[in-house]
Amino acid sequence: PAAAFCAAHRHHQLGMRCQQDAGVENAVLLCTAQFLAIEQQHAQLADTVEMINREPGRCSSMLDGELLDLLEEALADHSAPRKLIVLHLLGAHPHYRLRAPEALRPFEQGGDAVEREMQGQQRPVWLREQRQDYDAVIHYHDGVVAETLRKLRRHVPAGGEAAWMYLSDHGQEVGGTAALRLDGV
Repeated sequence: PAAAFCAAHRHHQLGMRCQQDAGVENAVLLCTAQFLAIEQQHAQLADTVEMINREPGRCSSMLDGELLDLLEEALADHSAPRKLIVLHLLGAHPHYRLRAPEALRPFEQGGDAVEREMQGQQRPVWLREQRQDYDAVIHYHDGVVAETLRKLRRHVPAGGEAAWMYLSDHGQEVGGTAALRLDGV
């Protein structure tokens, strides 16, 4: 896994260099400073870098949606005929309560089938609450990701071409199959 990650990272850097050699403008927009050294290596290859969160780790309350204005600016900038925009979102990583706005927590009341099942399995209250927070983050994150696609579609000229790709690193286990929370399953 660490070696695989490093190999994938080298391929990503090579891809960015090839893009530059082909005359593509590279923009990297980051919400997280979690892997600061790696992101700095990518930033060295980019023509434009915007990092909205400089707090290392996952304890920041910076929201992924705060990158949407920067994405809009990058898409509206027509100074380069071709561009690659890498948008690195923090997504649904712990601490879940920090990953979605307070106003967008539709699952706090519980009461759904999963909540009842977890109660029947005697899952602890803290774990059931984390599952509700995680579900709220997924709901919020889905909206942010969907908005990135809507923004791209609005900026593609008639007859123009664009590609959009979403890559997720992993999921989370939040009490669904065991009385614990695991990052990276």
